[in-house]
Amino acid sequence: DLRVIDCTFTNNEAALTGPDTGGGAIYVLGTAHDIQISGSTFSGNRASNAGGLGMLFSGALISNSLFIGNEAVGTGANSVDAAHCACAGNQVGSGGNGGGLYKDGGDGQDIVVCGSQFTQNSAKEFGAAIFLTANGSAAHLVLYDTNVNDNTNGHPYWQWCASISTDTTDTSPQPVSSSFCQSDGTCSSSCG
Repeated sequence: DLRVIDCTFTNNEAALTGPDTGGGAIYVLGTAHDIQISGSTFSGNRASNAGGLGMLFSGALISNSLFIGNEAVGTGANSVDAAHCACAGNQVGSGGNGGGLYKDGGDGQDIVVCGSQFTQNSAKEFGAAIFLTANGSAAHLVLYDTNVNDNTNGHPYWQWCASISTDTTDTSPQPVSSSFCQSDGTCSSSCG
């Protein structure tokens, strides 16, 4: 089990290009139990995907934490095209998803965020604050008492809330006591 409590991750860097890679501060691959992060700060980290925190086939409980100024710097997302790549999974993109937080796959492994803030994060492709693709699994995104503001997306595709991109819009619950502000200053308390 990974537990991160009262830690600060600043100006770290992981692989800057490639699909299914990244995690400027932390990258978790295939866990049996959700990771737990509490009272921690992810600031100024960068990677292909997941400028701050990245997860592949893992879940997380994140509370009272700050994600600020993290960057997903890859490009092309994680596109799949068998005509252009004979590589693993036919992936041709080189990242750019999830400036603050990134999760891909993991049946029943949710992301639960409570009492946290995502601000000034950026992604060249999708989900400047948070990017979640369930990848055919039953993963959900759950948000309580969380503020998302002043993040910059490359593309609004799958944008569920301001700077949050996910393919779980039909199964993830509406956020509770949270706010989502676009870079133009318009704010909302719900997603859709």
